[in-house]
This record gives sequence, C-alpha cells and structure tokens, in this order.
Amino acid sequence: LPHFSRLHVNVHNVRTLTAAAVAWKGISAGLWGGLAAFSYLYLPENLQFFAAIAVAAMAVGGTSTLTAIPAAANLFAVLSIGPFIVLWLTSGDRANVTLGLLAMLLCAVIIGTGRIAYRQILAVLQADRSRQQLSAEFEAARQEWLALSDTADAFALFDRDSRLLLSNDRFGHLLQVSKELLQRGTPLAKIMAASRKPLAADGLPELSARQAEGDRPD
Repeated sequence: LPHFSRLHVNVHNVRTLTAAAVAWKGISAGLWGGLAAFSYLYLPENLQFFAAIAVAAMAVGGTSTLTAIPAAANLFAVLSIGPFIVLWLTSGDRANVTLGLLAMLLCAVIIGTGRIAYRQILAVLQADRSRQQLSAEFEAARQEWLALSDTADAFALFDRDSRLLLSNDRFGHLLQVSKELLQRGTPLAKIMAASRKPLAADGLPELSARQAEGDRPD
C-alpha cells in the first residue's frame, strides 16, 4: 500500500506487519481451502481433478509471495491444502488416500522450499550488511589516510618485515627518492639505499640547519 512507503521501520512496525500478514493469510487460506474442498464434493468427477490442481497452484503461488514471512507462508500452505488432505484421507477410497498422501508431500515440499528461500534471503541481507560495514571501515581508513597525507610531517608505515605499506609525499621529499620507488611492498633497506640524503648515526636522514630550524617548535 502507498502509505507503507512512508512508514518508519522499527521493530514494533515489523512485528505488527508480520502478525497482520499471518492473520490475513490464515483467514484467506482457510476460507479458500475450505470452500474449495466443500465444492469438490459437488463437482462432477471429471472436474474434481482440475479443482485440486487449482488449489495446489494457489498454495504454491501464495507461499512464494510470502517467502520473507515464513509463518504466514507455512500457514497458507497448510490451511489451503489441509482440507483436501483430510477429505481424501478419510474417504476410504484407495485412490483418494493416495491423493491425500501426495497432497501431504506437496505441502511438505512447499514448506521446505520456503525455508530454503528464506535462508537465502537472510544470507543475502547478511552479505549486504557485511559489505556496508566493510565499506564504512574502508571510508574511515581512507579519511584517516587523507588526513595523514595532508600533514606537513613525513609519514611512512612499514610492516613487520620492514616493507612499505603507506607513505605520503613529504616522506619521499625528505629522503629524496622517486615516487616510483615508494610502492607498497618496497623494502626499507632499498628505500634508504636509494636515498640521496645522508644518514645520521641513528639511520635516519640528516636534516639541514634550515630543515631543523623549520621543524623546531615555536
């Protein structure tokens, strides 16, 4: 319905709509199944088979549209096919008993298929939620990296094997190495060997007097 699109979705609303769907489908399936079974008794024998087929088609179609609400789907299948199952199993006729057993099997298959489809829906929703979470984490990391890239300080991050993970432009300028060298996975030793900046005793690049003065706090 149009006004459902403006409905604020929360737990209470979901429960209310679920309960309404279960109740509505239960009533409609009970009426449909009961009236169809009652009419079946008075139909000519050559039309009874078509009535049963119509009920089966209605049950399959009705439950397929209710995959997201398993309780309503299961209730619709049971109440629409159930009257025919009772009718056939209590008829005493071997052929009708066979039809009743087949109808029970059909009902079980419909319910089982609906459960599988419902699990698939949950899996898709879970995957989408995970994707959104990863996307949010990636965006947060991206914003953090952009903040680090814009800083005036030289910055580089290496893994436990001393291979480059991240660096900003200031780091390349400080070591006087090309951007091509500062690729992910480049060993620190290779970067330092290619640096045109003399190294101090601690292995870090020496700063000129001007650079040292510029880095000194006010």
